[in-house]
Amino acid sequence: MNKLYVTEDWTFDPSTLTLKYATALPDEAIDPKTSLLLQFLLNNQNTVVSREEIYNELYGIENARADGTITAYVSKLRKLLEAKINAKGKYIRTVPKAGYQFIGNVSVKEIRTLADVSATRGVDEQADSTPYRDILARPKHEGANAARFSFKQMAFIFTLLIVLTAWLSSRYIQNSTQDRGQLGPHEWSLIHQDVTQNNSVALSPDGLYLTFIIQSNDRYSLVIKDTFSPNQRVVYRSENEAISAPVFAPSGAEVAFMLNKDGQCQIKTLVLDEGGFQITDKSKNIEGCGVWNTRLKMAYLDNNTLIYSQQDSNAKNHSIIALDLTTNKKTQLVDTPKDGLGDYTFSVNSDTQQLALLREEGNEKTGVFIFNINENTLSHIITVNAQLQSLEWLNNNKLIVMNGRKLELIDILQKDIRPTSLVKLKDELEDELYRSL
Repeated sequence: MNKLYVTEDWTFDPSTLTLKYATALPDEAIDPKTSLLLQFLLNNQNTVVSREEIYNELYGIENARADGTITAYVSKLRKLLEAKINAKGKYIRTVPKAGYQFIGNVSVKEIRTLADVSATRGVDEQADSTPYRDILARPKHEGANAARFSFKQMAFIFTLLIVLTAWLSSRYIQNSTQDRGQLGPHEWSLIHQDVTQNNSVALSPDGLYLTFIIQSNDRYSLVIKDTFSPNQRVVYRSENEAISAPVFAPSGAEVAFMLNKDGQCQIKTLVLDEGGFQITDKSKNIEGCGVWNTRLKMAYLDNNTLIYSQQDSNAKNHSIIALDLTTNKKTQLVDTPKDGLGDYTFSVNSDTQQLALLREEGNEKTGVFIFNINENTLSHIITVNAQLQSLEWLNNNKLIVMNGRKLELIDILQKDIRPTSLVKLKDELEDELYRSL
């Protein structure tokens, strides 16, 4: 017997890993791990299952947990079961510090196969040779797809690729997307990083896709890759024009990047189809984002607003610009300081509507500032006797900066800076993960 799980919005067939929608939406093929998770939740309807139970079900290993990986798969399920049919919160419930619960109404239908019919007739050879469908067996190991790195660690690594570029500049790191076997619970895998291109890797908001740039001679390629599988696709190629700073929109439906056009910066946006591996013909070029520089950075504030750093025509002063993608209107967010060379890089906190800024103040000094977009206020946090290279938000109260080859942590509330390490930052991120449950 094959089982079908039926709701009023969709039907899930685990034997074919297919989700069929009740509306005119096309059928959705689901990867094996996501299918296992869905079947496990369905079989435990209205029961809260812990992350450890889910991980054991997916990987069959009790002493290795990958909470972030589970979060990514649940996010993918929510997109398939709820977001696509505008039914947010209808089927999967997060129980803080406990796990997840399938709360929707579902019925189970059993479908007889040819093998079942043959068995009842005693025709064993027919059942053996012509089974109608194979029941999904839980794979204990899936090579690269069963990577046991924490999603939170992975997201942190790709967020920090900007920070770590200088640290990694002595070598080119490139891991093949072919099956490399399983990773240990604390191992990270960099997919591609070309150190000649700063800001060249970004993670989608749901953590399911990467975008990065590969350079070969004078050709630049923008790649979209599935985080948990080898699937990837080149979505843009440039013959002689350098590209950098790719970034996903908060919706995940668009990617933007910077383009070098005769020494001048342009911004290009591409609209992604469902799944991220195709693009539509809707693309946009925005000219005039200053002099080209691989240090320039870009980020979405929301789906309609891009923020980027701009270098003016004399190639000295820097400023931070907000671009309205619907009107192409540009607004300088922070006044250029009278002394110094301006704000050369930034990091966006969409939750608090704030920018963290690095301001070159001259004499090898760097000022760290917080700009509140809604209130149009600028607050000085600290000035250090060093040329900081880049920064990222760790949480709403702390920033990570790169000081030469050293990672340092800035406490915004305490207004101090101190050395840190990847291990310490990983612990803080894991604490954040559990606090958010």
